[in-house]
Amino acid sequence: AEGETFLPLVIAIMALLAVISLVVVRHLNNRSQEFDSQWVVQEDETDHTVEDLFDSKEDHNALDTSSDDSLPEYIPDGWTLDQYRSWIDGPCPEGWAEEQWSTYVETHTQALAEHNASAQD
Repeated sequence: AEGETFLPLVIAIMALLAVISLVVVRHLNNRSQEFDSQWVVQEDETDHTVEDLFDSKEDHNALDTSSDDSLPEYIPDGWTLDQYRSWIDGPCPEGWAEEQWSTYVETHTQALAEHNASAQD
């Protein structure tokens, strides 16, 4: 008689655990979809990257510090001296090793200083 009352109790507990598990899984799945949709919204916002500066085809206004003719050859086409300085002063670009970026910054900071000195002459 004791085994007969124990079996329905075990079945009820297992069913309750199954329902709780199903609710938790659905809740986590819905949270994951909400999180993904938030990222989709952010991807639609305009972010400016280093690649955007290379691809820039905009006309530069008269307030830019120098003309394209006098820019050193290591400054990418379409960039101004100020854009390049901002990039050099910024964080290590994606895909660059810290040591590689550090060496590049040191070399080109020195080259910019020499360019500025020669431009003032």
